[in-house]
Amino acid sequence: MKHKSLFSLALACLTILASCVKEDQLSTEQFSDTQVRFSAFAPNPVARGGALRILGSNLQKVSEVVIPGVDPIHDIEVISEGKISEIRVIIPVDGPEVGLVSVVADNVTYTSKTELTYSEPIEFTGFSPLEAMPGDIITVKGDYMNNIRQITFAGGTVVTEFEKQSRYELQVCVPPTAVSGKIILGDVDENNNPDGLVSNLFYSEEELTIGDPTIKDGEIGLIKAGSEVVVEGEYLNMIKSISFGEVGAEFSVSEDATSLSATLPETAVDAKLTLTSYAGKTFEYADYSTVVPSELAVSAERFKAGNTVSVSGKDLDLVTAANLSGVSVDFVYDAESSSLSFTIPAKSANGPVNLGLANGKGVSTDELTLVVPVISSLSPLSIYAGDGNITVSGEDLDLVVSATLGGSPIEIAKGASDTQLELVTTATSVGGKVALTLENGVVVESEQSIEMQYHALVVVSEMPAAQHIGEEVVLKGTNFDLVENVFIGDEKVTRYISRTAEELRFLMPYNKIGYYKLSFHLFNGDVETLANPIEVQLERTFTTAWEGNISISWGDGGRVAVPVKYFEGVEPGAKLRLHYSQKDQTWAQAQINNGSWAPISFPECSGTLVPTDIYGWFADGILDRITDLTLTAEVLDNIRSNAGDFEGVTCGIIIQGSDLRFTKVEIVGEISQETTLWEGEAIADDWANQPFFGSDTAPEFTENGVTVGQTLYFYITPLEQDWKLQIVEGHWGPKYASFCSIGNDTEGGTFTEYDLEANRGKYALKLTQEIYDAALTQQWWGGIFVFNGDNVKITKV
Repeated sequence: MKHKSLFSLALACLTILASCVKEDQLSTEQFSDTQVRFSAFAPNPVARGGALRILGSNLQKVSEVVIPGVDPIHDIEVISEGKISEIRVIIPVDGPEVGLVSVVADNVTYTSKTELTYSEPIEFTGFSPLEAMPGDIITVKGDYMNNIRQITFAGGTVVTEFEKQSRYELQVCVPPTAVSGKIILGDVDENNNPDGLVSNLFYSEEELTIGDPTIKDGEIGLIKAGSEVVVEGEYLNMIKSISFGEVGAEFSVSEDATSLSATLPETAVDAKLTLTSYAGKTFEYADYSTVVPSELAVSAERFKAGNTVSVSGKDLDLVTAANLSGVSVDFVYDAESSSLSFTIPAKSANGPVNLGLANGKGVSTDELTLVVPVISSLSPLSIYAGDGNITVSGEDLDLVVSATLGGSPIEIAKGASDTQLELVTTATSVGGKVALTLENGVVVESEQSIEMQYHALVVVSEMPAAQHIGEEVVLKGTNFDLVENVFIGDEKVTRYISRTAEELRFLMPYNKIGYYKLSFHLFNGDVETLANPIEVQLERTFTTAWEGNISISWGDGGRVAVPVKYFEGVEPGAKLRLHYSQKDQTWAQAQINNGSWAPISFPECSGTLVPTDIYGWFADGILDRITDLTLTAEVLDNIRSNAGDFEGVTCGIIIQGSDLRFTKVEIVGEISQETTLWEGEAIADDWANQPFFGSDTAPEFTENGVTVGQTLYFYITPLEQDWKLQIVEGHWGPKYASFCSIGNDTEGGTFTEYDLEANRGKYALKLTQEIYDAALTQQWWGGIFVFNGDNVKITKV
């Protein structure tokens, strides 16, 4: 069939409803995400036998196009789908009449408001030859061929330069990117179309068949990354892409298209070289295998942590990563000597040097045996616990990072060398063999043993440094069966959990917070006091804010919702205690959000808790964890001001994540032992407003039982971001403290920067004998302290 059209290129335009505009002026407001919309058609006028473009929304649903004078058209080409979509139909040469265009979708008809008209016909009668290769000339025949501005080959390649062009025929050279299929004539050069005209398109009835490139047989074999591969054949300019296995590569083609060159990428693995044409056909060229380093040799003065190791061999320039027995090392490659060198990490153990390539291949050297310390002697072999040090002599002792004596940890004194180190005994040290541990976990044990003697009958080998009032204290050692009573300072322990000769378990008695000596009152009347004190900490409260059994997830049913009511009245510094279990070898996480679903930043973690960041990777099955997060004033304000409804609860915290099973959330607070001496407002400002605290002779101290050694807390509210405060003796005597806001001018060190928020809004001053005596000395004026400063309000002491 011949395709004819009235030629009226200058009038070609896009028809939208009742108006005629250029394509680039099309508004998107008339389009829909879900409904079918018939928004425009083009060109108008259209050539009989040409293509009519129809634009709108969801036009992929159109089943027929109705044009006056001809049968409904069902042969519809879908160009694009969705909100902004396009379909095309070919206008029959015979029969079409001027009139409205309609489209039918889902039995609903959509009709244009503008009539479709027709232009003088361009006649496309055919082309020859029907088979061609790149560079061949094909001849296109018809009428008004001189008005053709572009030819589109299958695959999308557009040609606008013709070998010859007249009214009745034109000749075009087949481009290397053309593929088999119909060719399309257009009367507008769409790549040079400043007026935004819409082209009449004329499709060939027959298809142009494009042949394939020819690939000559070849071999690659063993090849090194970075080496060149040359493929020979014919029409290699038809190749669109090449790949070495799954790795693509850049390539170049010779001018006569008989050879193709490419470089083997570093990441290519052993595979085939495959070439793909523009037609999508693949051609396998040859198998290849990649070079790895060989003839490896390792050398070093001594294979000792901290020493330099050199690895020599062939093709070491391919190495991108290295490790010694699994511990990564930073290496330097020397091209001149074809070797690489690195420093032996302290964490590495015996094993080979493993070299990795960018493509995932690797090679290993022979196994290295690393230097370990040698213990030649211990001195003395008998010592009283806490009376001196034990000298360990030997070789390579500088590799030691920790030590035990009789299985219990013991401190290594400073100044250790490669031939000698000293172990510091304490009153709780035990006897036995010395074991020295290296950073890589290797342990070297002495043949000799130390006899430990004691000045006291009761020996404590383990004790906590601190404990809260009312919570369990565990002491381990020997001869606890000789103890009648235990005292923390002057307070007698009255609540025991268990008592054996090797272990005591009791609850910390009530005491003023601070550091106290722990003493044993024996049945024989003797009293033995430990040299190391124990800290008595504030009694704690435990409030269960949530309890259950939930494997957290990122979806419904997998979230922990903590009501905001439990955070009312909580003081800054309290802890949010999370009880959960964690499975081994799993990267788990818990995102902790406020009630408005924004992550909360705690001092210990920023928004997301990752247990492996705290406890490390482990392979011990399922472990129960308890993690404490600090509720700062900022965090508490965040929780309270961003409460939100979730699952019928007004939540302060919502926890979601993966691979963790939560069982309980607690709020752990402390019961203050503070006694308020004064509360109100005392403003120190402009270095002129200088209020006093207390009265002459300090009745505030004597009436409240204040004693030397206690701590005074000054609660401070800044009036501006930059503030300073001095606490001065109440008769303008010595300055007891000078501090200021973070980032403020310290005036050459006169003031110390102080993080008020981190210290819960208060400043601590230890009450010394000097301060106490000055406060109680009568001078008939003044007070206990003078507050001198700028932009500061004191609210409580």
